[in-house]
Amino acid sequence: MSIVAYKAGEMAADSCSFSGGRRYPSEPKIVKSDLGLFGTVGRNSDGYLARGWFRSGMPTERPEFSDEKDDELHIMWVKPDGTVWWADKCLSFTPMPWPTSIGNSTAIDFVEAAMLAGMTAGDAVALGIQHCVWIGGAVQVERIG
Repeated sequence: MSIVAYKAGEMAADSCSFSGGRRYPSEPKIVKSDLGLFGTVGRNSDGYLARGWFRSGMPTERPEFSDEKDDELHIMWVKPDGTVWWADKCLSFTPMPWPTSIGNSTAIDFVEAAMLAGMTAGDAVALGIQHCVWIGGAVQVERIG
């Protein structure tokens, strides 16, 4: 699994993927455009398709995602106005409060607690990487605006 977190204009993600008990580097989980910041967790192929769809301007023709239940796609979209939105593979976005995160449940609890205690999203993800087995690698940080 992975993590993507957001707080106060900053979105952060880990940079590893996991399969069959192995950890390997992944492509960036966050993309940035005029539409804002867009982060994905879940199956790599689904995240790749979702980020490409976002980079293309979110056209009405939507990608076909896998039916994977164990590594389900979750998306966090931060619009230029700073509002945070969540979706799964249906791409029906609903608002989220912030600070918030998506991904591995243990990492979510850890990272959100760190953000609520005052850490930035990037620092919270970095600390989570040190303490949570299902996130790893370098921290990717992107800022809105």
